Amino acid sequence: MAILSCHVSIKLPPKISDGQVFPVAIGTPIRSDYMPLHVSSVGLEVPDDFPQKPFDAVHARVNSSPRDAVAMFEYGGAWNAVVYRFVSCARSAETFANSFRTAGPAPAQPERFIQEDALFGFFVNGLSVIESFFYGLY
Repeated sequence: MAILSCHVSIKLPPKISDGQVFPVAIGTPIRSDYMPLHVSSVGLEVPDDFPQKPFDAVHARVNSSPRDAVAMFEYGGAWNAVVYRFVSCARSAETFANSFRTAGPAPAQPERFIQEDALFGFFVNGLSVIESFFYGLY
């Protein structure tokens, strides 16, 4: 069984002097070699560290087995949630990394709130990926 992971790669910027601004758009990839993957069962592009082949293999296996309609409905919602939460986890990691690079580890408000919100989103969505995965397999 593959383990789902969502990780952050942080490269610290050169020392930031007062008044210096590093414009970084939220949604820009963290790595220069980033290549998104397309998950056709959900219709979304996901980060390239998403385990697409194991995800698709489990999905194909479940769809090849006869199941009742209620079980398939529950499975479908949970399986879609794996992708949704993984993407949300990655976006939170990206937001935090971008903020950390530009504002440092202890910025003033409102940047501090952005970092706290992104960090919270990262952990909550990461846990939700695991919960959704196991609920879908249940």
